Amino acid sequence: MTTVLIFILGSIFGSFLSTVFHRLEIEEPGTKRRRKKASKGKDKGKHEGLASGRSRCDHCGTQIPWYHNIPLVSFALLRGKCHHCGKPISEYHPTLELLSGLVLVASYLAYGISWQLLVAGFFGLVMVFLLAYDLRHQIIPNVVVIPAIAFALVMVLAQALLFNQGIPVQVGLWSADPDTYLLGGGAAGLFFLGLSVLSRGQWIGGGDVKLGVLIGLVVGWPAVLVALISAYVLGMLYAIVLLVSREATLKSSVPFGPMLAAGYFIAAFYADAIIAWYQGLVI
Repeated sequence: MTTVLIFILGSIFGSFLSTVFHRLEIEEPGTKRRRKKASKGKDKGKHEGLASGRSRCDHCGTQIPWYHNIPLVSFALLRGKCHHCGKPISEYHPTLELLSGLVLVASYLAYGISWQLLVAGFFGLVMVFLLAYDLRHQIIPNVVVIPAIAFALVMVLAQALLFNQGIPVQVGLWSADPDTYLLGGGAAGLFFLGLSVLSRGQWIGGGDVKLGVLIGLVVGWPAVLVALISAYVLGMLYAIVLLVSREATLKSSVPFGPMLAAGYFIAAFYADAIIAWYQGLVI
């Protein structure tokens, strides 16, 4: 029952994320095609903040009543179409709801009822959002990743206060030592910044640098190595699949943010096991 309730809570957060997703598409430079589409809606000209106001149809702008806004259930009952205008509801709404529910459940199963559950759940939802947004637009929005870094630093500060006071409470995902998170964030940030400078932004963009810092601050050192290696392996496999299927060429640009987000999940839930396995091979 607890698992079911946590999934429902996660899907509710996912519904909120999908609303922010759509509004950010309208506001974010580089997605101006969405701005024109949204301006044709019923509430043309009405501005709402990213996280405020009621949900509206992506096409006609009609305010969605609560009984048509139940995560996953409403999408299925409405058969994926707006009740007012009949146009299809974007697939990212149910996708974000489903993934958010699964992420919260995975966090609960991994960490139980603890402070770590809050950390893993919160940053897991952030990673789901960034994964979906970068995959769709090849942009890692500053309005999301920079506040997330600030929250991660607050987490590190809380862990430092507990550690210095000798209070045996672990907030972070890797250890009770706050230095591991600062080292993880610094190492990932410097690594990606170096790649970005060497390639003049061709290999790694500024958004990836910030996302690397965020992941390092959350999972800590050496778990961040698991995240980075996993991201590169997944990126290589993804690129091979695109090349074999002829959906991309050697000159095509492939977003790296989704791979980093996937690497985060691997590190957040399996870093202990992976590092222990590797140490068993070496020692």
